[in-house]
Amino acid sequence: LAGLAAGALLRPNPFGALRLTYIQIIQLMLEKIRGVPLHFGMELYPLRFADLGVFWGFVILWAAALAIFVWVWFGRSGAVVLAPRARTLLWASGILSVVFFAMTLGVAQRSFDLWAAFGVLFIALVFSYFIDRGAFYKNIAGTPKFRGWITTAGLALFVAMFAHSMYWQGRYLDTFGWPPERFRGAAEWLKTNAKPDALVLNVSWDYFPELFFWNSSNRYVSGMDPIFQYVYSPALYWESYYWETAKTDRVTCAATHCEAGEVKDTYDAIKNDFHA
Repeated sequence: LAGLAAGALLRPNPFGALRLTYIQIIQLMLEKIRGVPLHFGMELYPLRFADLGVFWGFVILWAAALAIFVWVWFGRSGAVVLAPRARTLLWASGILSVVFFAMTLGVAQRSFDLWAAFGVLFIALVFSYFIDRGAFYKNIAGTPKFRGWITTAGLALFVAMFAHSMYWQGRYLDTFGWPPERFRGAAEWLKTNAKPDALVLNVSWDYFPELFFWNSSNRYVSGMDPIFQYVYSPALYWESYYWETAKTDRVTCAATHCEAGEVKDTYDAIKNDFHA
């Protein structure tokens, strides 16, 4: 807690940073609960239980580590002799991995990184303290033969996980990837013809890094989570939302549900509302 407080207060603009943190975590959750149809990225949706099969290797190792921990700690407590620091590392990594696993399934996929990080630490600590040092079962796990079998099985699973990951990464890129130079022509045309620092309306935040890579002399409307645009101006957010989701092209409006008198011409909205 002290480290978090120091990291927040030592920033050049600590109160601005805290406000951004509130928007990206708390207000984002509140808007989702309210049912506001924001165009969230996939990482802001919960992970479906069925999709855990994509990470089968890690899930198996993590679940096995949890089972061994519970069995040894609560069923064979006499076999566990750990220093206070080791106990803290083991319990903290285990509890945090379970908490972020629950958040991955119940709140947002964004929690997966933390589940994986603490899960990897927990797996390693369980292996080190309970299996490699013989606490798992003194008369079996303590023998070199059993430890060698465990190590061999772990390495075999690692190789299988690596091959599985590379295969699905390739399939994912073939299915959802796009040519890296698809916006090069538009970005370089803007760099040549638009004034430096002129504002460019990119209707999707996903397009920002590609445009910025080829043209960093202009400014772009959308580069971060859509919640920041929504908080800044709900009206401007909705105008851009209709273009991004391809609900309209020649017209837009500044409301969740458009009435006839609220419709605006796209060109006029870009010029007069966004000043882009």
